[in-house]
Amino acid sequence: MDAELNAYSVAIVPVEEGADGEGKLNPLEQGSGTCVRIGGRFFVATAAHLVSKFPSLRYAVLTPSTTNEVLRVLGGGRRGGGLRDEVDVAWLELAPRGAAIAGRHFLDLARLGAYRDGRGEDVSVYGAPTQLGIRGEREGLPSYTAVGRMFPTRAMSRAEVGEVDHARRIHLHWPRIVAGHNDESFEYPEAPGLSGGAIWAMNTDTHGEGWRADLAQLIGIEFAVQRARGYRYLIGQQLQVWLEMVAEDVPELEPIVRAHLVACRTVI
Repeated sequence: MDAELNAYSVAIVPVEEGADGEGKLNPLEQGSGTCVRIGGRFFVATAAHLVSKFPSLRYAVLTPSTTNEVLRVLGGGRRGGGLRDEVDVAWLELAPRGAAIAGRHFLDLARLGAYRDGRGEDVSVYGAPTQLGIRGEREGLPSYTAVGRMFPTRAMSRAEVGEVDHARRIHLHWPRIVAGHNDESFEYPEAPGLSGGAIWAMNTDTHGEGWRADLAQLIGIEFAVQRARGYRYLIGQQLQVWLEMVAEDVPELEPIVRAHLVACRTVI
């Protein structure tokens, strides 16, 4: 399952100008994103606060196969992203050549599940926490490798998170210690770097014995961590918010995006 989700994941890092005028990656501001294909065009779904200075600031879209290069970003858009904003979603569009060399797969619309909050489902978060990143040196220059990983979790109940926006958000438990097999336990990392990462519904109940890893659907985008009522939990945006933004910003794709949103409502 981790390999399946990893195939769609990228890291997003700001490119800041160094003292020598060369662009330098700032891994402390690194976030995550998910590759999506709509109408033959290639997008990265992420959180708005990660790319709040686009296009005035360049952003590197990194994958395990890009090495020292970055993928060319053609354009982008965002909604919200401020501390008091109700939404926090953004899109970046990759050039076709960049998408081809990225070594990533791109999710089709059928793999995008709108209007779902994850409650009553097996869900996971996929992203690259900064805490797991590997700093080193390559060809005499500082290097940084973002490490993506799948983190199984559960959606939290209304009683656990209180009176918050449930219509467009997903709330996921983010425990400190998770019990494993053979009385072992392991620690979940701190959340920075997960922002913009994917919230996946596994769809195990829907498909029963015919389940496969590629039947999982993207249902949200993580953008914040909260500590309240004795819990630590992640906050994500339900995917219809991202899709509605793309339909507004890219008019030529609006008909197929709107049709998919109607289909998702019909299924519900």
